Amino acid sequence: MKKTTVIKIASIALAAVIVAVIVIAVLSSVRKIGEVDNNLPDFPETPSLGNSWDYWEDERYDDGDIVELDWYVNASTFRWSGNGGTDVSNKILEKTGVKINFEIPVKDDGEKLTTMIAANKLPDLVTVTVNDLTRIKLAEEGYVYSITDMAKKWAPNFIGSYSEEIQKYFAATDGKLYGMPHLYYTQEDMEDYAKQGGYLLPNTVFCARKDILDWYESNYPDADPTSPDGFFEMCRIVRNDCPLYTTASNFSTVQLASFSATEENESVTRLAQYFSYRKETADGNLKYMQADERYEEALLYLNRLYNAGLISSSDFTDTKAAVGQNISNGRPFATFVTPQNYQQYFYEWNRKNQDKEYVPIVFTNKDGDAPLLTDLAGTGYLFSMVSTNCKRPDRVMKLLDYLSSYEGQMLMLYGIEGKTYKYSVRPGETVDGQTYKYGKVEWYDEDVASTVYKGRSVVTWGFDFEILTNRMLDHMVNPTGISLRNLSSFILYNQKAPLIPYTYNPMRSAFIRDTQDKNYRDIVNKDVACKNLWIERASTIISASSADKCKELYEKTLSLAETKGYKDVLAFDNRCFKEYKEKMGYAYTIPTLAPDYVKPEIRFRGFEEYLIEIPQAAWDAVG
Repeated sequence: MKKTTVIKIASIALAAVIVAVIVIAVLSSVRKIGEVDNNLPDFPETPSLGNSWDYWEDERYDDGDIVELDWYVNASTFRWSGNGGTDVSNKILEKTGVKINFEIPVKDDGEKLTTMIAANKLPDLVTVTVNDLTRIKLAEEGYVYSITDMAKKWAPNFIGSYSEEIQKYFAATDGKLYGMPHLYYTQEDMEDYAKQGGYLLPNTVFCARKDILDWYESNYPDADPTSPDGFFEMCRIVRNDCPLYTTASNFSTVQLASFSATEENESVTRLAQYFSYRKETADGNLKYMQADERYEEALLYLNRLYNAGLISSSDFTDTKAAVGQNISNGRPFATFVTPQNYQQYFYEWNRKNQDKEYVPIVFTNKDGDAPLLTDLAGTGYLFSMVSTNCKRPDRVMKLLDYLSSYEGQMLMLYGIEGKTYKYSVRPGETVDGQTYKYGKVEWYDEDVASTVYKGRSVVTWGFDFEILTNRMLDHMVNPTGISLRNLSSFILYNQKAPLIPYTYNPMRSAFIRDTQDKNYRDIVNKDVACKNLWIERASTIISASSADKCKELYEKTLSLAETKGYKDVLAFDNRCFKEYKEKMGYAYTIPTLAPDYVKPEIRFRGFEEYLIEIPQAAWDAVG
């Protein structure tokens, strides 16, 4: 019988909420990486026995403790079936002796995390989005342990088996890893996936209600909504004249994503991609997005929609949940959001309104260039770290070691072999000349498949929750080559697939900053300052009273970004970018620079031949 050691460190200080910018300033005055006393607690080290699990499973080294850990995930949409009691959580407890208590915020405004940091009350583990500027500061100011140091002491084989590409990409100024990413696809992953005939979908698409599109195309057959003017005119007519559009005046005809205090608004950056923003110049240099004409064009276009009453002022203050509720009620005609970030809300509307579903649309810049969309092979979505408040980092390392292993990954993605899934092809087996590195799986029986289609896998068995998971592995073992598990995932696939011809892999330009350069920290600080500037001013620029005022505010912000050092950041990054290209042998990183590039046809509804028929079983599962 194991005794219980309960670790509870997640009490949240009842302090006034401090905005993210102030938090960064507070952190900057505290501790510095390399200066902080970051010694790990004196728990017994793991001997190197060839494989760290030879140690973990050896009774001689098992202290018998069951450790309860608090894990804060700074994302209100994170899914977990409760803190314990499922097959997956029981298996994690059995293998690691760890019980996880997950906690999430009520809303995605950053306030809860800000309060924890200000009071130095971070729980055992904390997860933020990769683009959240706070993750860099948490490492730099000594609020989180080095994964590299933890692994050396308690999982000596972990770092060697963990992707070197990820280690280099996320290394801090001391060359160490201070967290672990989720949804980071390595070049090796991509190559293996391509060998199996796989491809990735665009990260985002803009959508519109199908019934209203049908009405518009029927009544205005000669219109061209693929141009900026044409799309604007379509939205104006829909707002004023379409009998199917009955939304009240205080809602947006064109719905923007929620504005965050820590990340730049996705509607702006994704619209720049629709307008064919190109990250690399013809002569091989890196661009600063906010200084590019396509980014400026995106801001001016959003301002035009706003001043025409097509975007509501409430978009600048609505929470993510409020934006989602608008979508789930079919209020906007068009949505400028990333579908997977609002997947549940699209699902709620589309499953009940199949003739009014939100479908993908294509429009582009004033020059008629094709959209240039990045796919999902990015540099991660979530990033998990171990707080220096953690009382048992040795056991946390055991947990991370297990969850990152193939067994742990399959547990989180598919559950229990022999109960929820079985192999149709074993890992490493060759079938018809194709070797499947991770194998191929299928659901154990029809009952399991039905439960998965109903979206009940998290609640019933505890798998399919998204933390530390490698979705590329999921794609590679899935019999379809793409993870389609329920009606929601089928809907999301069909929203994205028609824009595959406009999509490219951004990993070719995923250079790594030179963390050993003496100016690295200065560059990071300047980059943070510049990013905060655009985050703070985006809504003000878009809601300017006129196009001239919008342009004036944009130019002032760009000038201020220059004083904060964006050109220094660009010069530093450009050097790293060129060195990375040379190392990897890339002559270019975006498809438009390829000698054989052919602009894909501009089709308003995309390439509908990529759509798939949703199985009736998926519809039946939701009633």
